[in-house]
Amino acid sequence: MRGGLRIGGTELPLAAPMIAQGKPISACGIDNNAARIGECESPLLPSIFETSAGGASQTLALQPLIAALGTNEFVGLLFGGLAALTGAAHMSIIGFDDYLMPTVIAAESRGGIELARHAGNVYRSSLLYTRDPTRLCIVQGPMVTDGPIIGRLHASDILDRAYRDKIYDHYGLVERLSLLDQMDGRWYVVNLYRAVPDGSFDDNSVEFFSAHSGIISALVAKHLVLRPPTSNSPIKSPVEFEILVRGAAPILTPRQVQICARALMGMTNTGIGLDLGIQTSTVSTIRKRAYAAMGISSLNELFARCLVRPSVH
Repeated sequence: MRGGLRIGGTELPLAAPMIAQGKPISACGIDNNAARIGECESPLLPSIFETSAGGASQTLALQPLIAALGTNEFVGLLFGGLAALTGAAHMSIIGFDDYLMPTVIAAESRGGIELARHAGNVYRSSLLYTRDPTRLCIVQGPMVTDGPIIGRLHASDILDRAYRDKIYDHYGLVERLSLLDQMDGRWYVVNLYRAVPDGSFDDNSVEFFSAHSGIISALVAKHLVLRPPTSNSPIKSPVEFEILVRGAAPILTPRQVQICARALMGMTNTGIGLDLGIQTSTVSTIRKRAYAAMGISSLNELFARCLVRPSVH
């Protein structure tokens, strides 16, 4: 096995079939709360991030980032600084909801192009997020960590052909460096990407990102809290819920999966029947059989089986 994710000193293997084998690096143990991002009162919070590249010291100023928290300028400033220090061509910030379905919160690309956002939209709309090793590790949880989780994924390590073709090859990406963390029980990830012409992240870039992951994560979390509320969360489709049901109960028939997925969406038996073009009595019968196959007897148990939120403890 070439690698996985590393949480503190423990390696988490990527054991699910047809997923990428990432190259592990250590996660930082910086206490996000101790840094008190946005208040600038802690001596633990440096005024700059510093790294060495090509023998020269480079820095990323924190003050402009802190001043921009909650504004439209923050993401661009963060990407500009991280890109200069790591050679990243693109950055995305993705949030996962209670069902671990993703939303592209922000995306930036070098040169002002929309590549990162387009790739993020394909990642969601094509359901490729279900094959992402980072998300799969959350699903396989629980994970115990006292800080952000750092993952490194190279295109050549991706075993799932569709995931590699539609995201990495199509958009000319060679490697992803990810920071994964939680806020209020929900996961979010900050992804940096290197383009094919630029090659992989070098050791200095990886070391910098890992060593400062706690502060980067705290900045992003504070920004997400302070930014104006948005109403552009994508509507979840039955297909996405079917994926959740199928993952939780692969023994179910296709029709049972369809019915259970719509039940999770809040549809009544009558509504499910209208949506699928079948009788309400048929829906009731198939639903009972699905519950029996899963060893459950109620919608609450179906929620617990399919939609329980993986979290750290």
